[in-house]
Amino acid sequence: MHESFLIDPRAWRFYVELRICKVRSWCIAPLTSYEPDSAEKQSVKQMLLDFERGVNERSADKVAALLHPNARIMIGNERTVVSRDDYLRILPQRLLESPAVGLGTPKIALNGNKADVRIYMTRGDAKLLMVFHLESDAGRWQIESWEY
Repeated sequence: MHESFLIDPRAWRFYVELRICKVRSWCIAPLTSYEPDSAEKQSVKQMLLDFERGVNERSADKVAALLHPNARIMIGNERTVVSRDDYLRILPQRLLESPAVGLGTPKIALNGNKADVRIYMTRGDAKLLMVFHLESDAGRWQIESWEY
């Protein structure tokens, strides 16, 4: 075979992964590449980045700081909703047992001091659509609840 027809194996692997990604519609643009069109949406983006970082650093304190005092959190395959306090009791163990997460490009709907955020989250090999319900108090966004 002529040398000019040889393909670098790394380039070939990237091409194959890219094709698989397109066929599966699996790839999502990372949250870091999202460019908000307002200061409020930038603030929401920052809260989501803080959430992602807290989960990936396995920091229960960082995640807890983002939860509204009256938060109701959906957990598990059964989609059980628990109080903030109940969630904080199990959070450290859940963080230790869970793979890293990645958040995609959000769709943010603002309504006064409330926001609904639809965003894809990857966790290990799984990808799911999350809906975060947020409330802003003095310009600080907190998670009231989420569902998937």
